[in-house]
Amino acid sequence: MVSPAVDRLGAQSLSQPLLEVADVTLTFGGLHALSGVSVEFEEGTINAIIGPNGAGKTTLLNVISGFYLPQQGQIRFQGRDILSMPPSARATLGIARTFQNISLYRGMSVLENIKLGAHTTLRTNVLAGGFFSRATRRQEAALTQRIKEEIAPPLRLNEYLDDPVEGLAYGIQKRIELARALALSPKLLLLDEPVAGMNSSETEEMAKLIQRVRAEWDVTIIMIEHDMSLVMGISDRVAVLSLGQTVCEGTPAQVQTHPKAIEAYLGVDDDAVTEVHA
Repeated sequence: MVSPAVDRLGAQSLSQPLLEVADVTLTFGGLHALSGVSVEFEEGTINAIIGPNGAGKTTLLNVISGFYLPQQGQIRFQGRDILSMPPSARATLGIARTFQNISLYRGMSVLENIKLGAHTTLRTNVLAGGFFSRATRRQEAALTQRIKEEIAPPLRLNEYLDDPVEGLAYGIQKRIELARALALSPKLLLLDEPVAGMNSSETEEMAKLIQRVRAEWDVTIIMIEHDMSLVMGISDRVAVLSLGQTVCEGTPAQVQTHPKAIEAYLGVDDDAVTEVHA
């Protein structure tokens, strides 16, 4: 299959991208979920992947994080081919993600849920029952201290650390998921619809948190999001997917007026087209 031409708008960095997706194709039976997708993500940037439902956005995140294995293409992280690595190995390299649907562990406290984000970096499972060695206790104590001092405060979670996650407000649970991803100390953070289901004040707060995470944790962020005011307000680069193909990528200002970006939303509804211009 011949990959479609991608309009890359604006100046590109001469340095090696943190993440390179090159000619990735993934099919399920006869369905082409991704067809020759190519996109690059520079270190230290906030990037958005947008497009109508069924465009392949979450599928692309699943390929990057290792949940799907494409039939064709390359995924390079810091110049290293990671396509054959399982999700756990990619997490160890510093790729963390959140999910569109909240996937916290009910029956466990907020602190325990956040700790789980760091499990791939620890020699032992700090939450497992049974005998704790001295080294394990040191690891657990250090992780707990880091969560309480570095991760929970900016996300305003300290007061909830001992509470069970069930029953907490939706916006709080979304922040817990973000905290769990940050516990991995990621270099690359994948966010799947971080403000889905949030009201305007919660969305505004999450937008500030995403910007703060990029600035204070020095994390590169890739997010899938339908809220165009958020996307255009905080993203450095935006990639537009349609029918499993990357049709264009550029700065928010460039993408807002690009014919292919507008065309990608045609047939969804009039509001979607309007939002691209918003």
